[in-house]
Amino acid sequence: MEISLPVDGLERMSRTMAESVASFRGSLRKPPVKEEGEILVVTADGKGIPMRRRDDQPMVCLMDGQRSLWASSEKHLPDDMVEILDLLHVMSYLWDAAYLFHAEGSAEATAFVRDRALRILRGEVGYVIGGLRQIATKRGLSKSKQKKLAQQFTWQLAA
Repeated sequence: MEISLPVDGLERMSRTMAESVASFRGSLRKPPVKEEGEILVVTADGKGIPMRRRDDQPMVCLMDGQRSLWASSEKHLPDDMVEILDLLHVMSYLWDAAYLFHAEGSAEATAFVRDRALRILRGEVGYVIGGLRQIATKRGLSKSKQKKLAQQFTWQLAA
């Protein structure tokens, strides 16, 4: 389908929808215990999805790289859960950053994204962001492109 939606538009839409979560949640009756799932998957915006899990299956926690989410999970969730890093958003940001430095669809852009994604997976997020800032300065990226680059990676700075 090749639909491309700007991340800021998706985030704005998500924030707008989240405003009605509290009233919606308050309007729901608690389900009978027999109908309730063994675990409840709760998203950061407070929406819950009941799921069934066998006793021999691990609990899974899927989150993006926002530091505050991981800190909260350490505090409130069991130690033996399986943690999974969701790279969907960061990959979009990496591609946007690549296109500030390289032609869209080029082998250079692909290598740029691959290298930084692997570094993020190794826990080198700070180095990736610092490196992007350094490249922007060294290559004389315009102020508007530097601003766009900074906006793409504000998620990492959230605490």
